Amino acid sequence: MIDSNDFFGRVILDLLDADLDLILYGGMAAVIHGVERTTLDVVFTFIHPQDAFLHLGVFIMPELRYEALLPHSEILDFHGRSLRVLSAKHLLRLKQAIGPPRAKDEMDIAELKKVLEREDD
Repeated sequence: MIDSNDFFGRVILDLLDADLDLILYGGMAAVIHGVERTTLDVVFTFIHPQDAFLHLGVFIMPELRYEALLPHSEILDFHGRSLRVLSAKHLLRLKQAIGPPRAKDEMDIAELKKVLEREDD
């Protein structure tokens, strides 16, 4: 779990404080779903609630745009706050689509499969 007092926890809380409608994905989303890994990135896409034209996606691939990820996201508790995170199932699909997969992606794939198996039990 991500501590709300560490750097990444504070970054996520600051983003939530900015009142952005965001979706967290990538390694940090995997950690929030229960994957034990170290990551140095916070990957997200958002739409500003007052200005739909203010939209940022870290990667400019259509399948990673906010609108594309929204139906595959869920709201999870993050230190008493609501955080929209890409579902473990869709995060697994994205990781499996990386070609060629990096070692960390292969580890994430194996761990996300375990997370999904635990959810099915």
